[in-house]
Amino acid sequence: MNSRGHIMEKAHPFEGILPNLERRYRETDSQSMREELARNLSTQPCKDCAAPATAQRPHVFIEERNLPR
Repeated sequence: MNSRGHIMEKAHPFEGILPNLERRYRETDSQSMREELARNLSTQPCKDCAAPATAQRPHVFIEERNLPR
């Protein structure tokens, strides 16, 4: 709801989790937000599959569990 009590709806395509985190990191002016988002970034190669961190299909972890590709 906006300040007048009207419900606002917006529709936009889902950009994806990783693109969203990368965009928010690039666009923020807040140092504390950058630090928070940086905890999700890695430049280390994957120890499970030996893929470089910049691989096209990075692993996604939630609570230390790797999501399937």
